[in-house]
Amino acid sequence: MEKKGERSRQWIIDNSVKVFNKHGIDITLNQLAKLLKISRGRISHFFATRDSIFVAIGEVYQLKVLQIVTNFSKEKQEIRFEDLQVLFERIMDNQYKYRCAVLYISGVGSSKNEMSKHLGNSYKNDKLRIRQMVEVMVQNNSLSPTILSEANYPVFEFQLVNLFTTWVISKVVYFPDQSYSSMKPFFLQGILRLFDPYLIK
Repeated sequence: MEKKGERSRQWIIDNSVKVFNKHGIDITLNQLAKLLKISRGRISHFFATRDSIFVAIGEVYQLKVLQIVTNFSKEKQEIRFEDLQVLFERIMDNQYKYRCAVLYISGVGSSKNEMSKHLGNSYKNDKLRIRQMVEVMVQNNSLSPTILSEANYPVFEFQLVNLFTTWVISKVVYFPDQSYSSMKPFFLQGILRLFDPYLIK
């Protein structure tokens, strides 16, 4: 059974996401408390700093990504290229829901030890999942084995990770007046085209 404190902490996380998405990531804890209509002390009871709130949001975001990938793997025993659009759309929807965390993370330097440590662990897990996905697609003849060569794979992996991170930033910075639903196909196509050189027709 979930304790009251755990529910309160989760409520702050969930509603902070909405506030940061709407008002930007630079608001102070005092401003956050005012917008959430709670006391600053209630926030500080669970989160000593703004950075610690974003670490918590990042953890929820990563958990949701893991759930998406796990559920998709149960639906599709062998992921093929034609399945990637559905998987990537679900991941992108999650990224956009937690876009405040993506934006905050993009501006974090090495001085933010707690966030940097979280980022390092998440990056390792993301890279492992990508590698496993690509290996499965090579085994089922969706992708050419050349994608796994020492010359090709590091570049492909970098491009995929980079695009999956920066599309959110591009949407917010360069296309603020465009809806997510109208821009989503554009960003999705950009990501999927990374696979073009390795597709087996």
